[in-house]
Amino acid sequence: MGNAYTVKSRAAVTTQASGSVAPAVVLPEQLFAGSRMQTPPEQRLMIAILEDAIYCFERFYGARDTSSRRQFRDAQDWLMNEPHCRPFSFEHVCFILGLDAAAVREVLLRRQARRHPPVEPPPDLSAPDKQ
Repeated sequence: MGNAYTVKSRAAVTTQASGSVAPAVVLPEQLFAGSRMQTPPEQRLMIAILEDAIYCFERFYGARDTSSRRQFRDAQDWLMNEPHCRPFSFEHVCFILGLDAAAVREVLLRRQARRHPPVEPPPDLSAPDKQ
């Protein structure tokens, strides 16, 4: 992995090579790469739910068909808006897996912005030049 994120405790922050401060985020597949079979079934289910939500959030952004848009909206609602009082809410899943939910959200939004930069509207050619 080429970025400067490092594994630390929950809510950790790390300094990048450029000197800027960034959250230390570890995705589930990185955290549990070699020990899935040793992980309790409930946590494996939470990892699968989180992986699926991240996949849908990233894969179906900007989708045109109804089914894909629904999958994106469901993932977006779960990742960004869902209340954290439920056992399988995003906040609770992150807590159980030792992840900082706010940092995961920040990284997902940053990655989405990098992959899908806002498109500037074309210049209004009918307007007179202001010179």
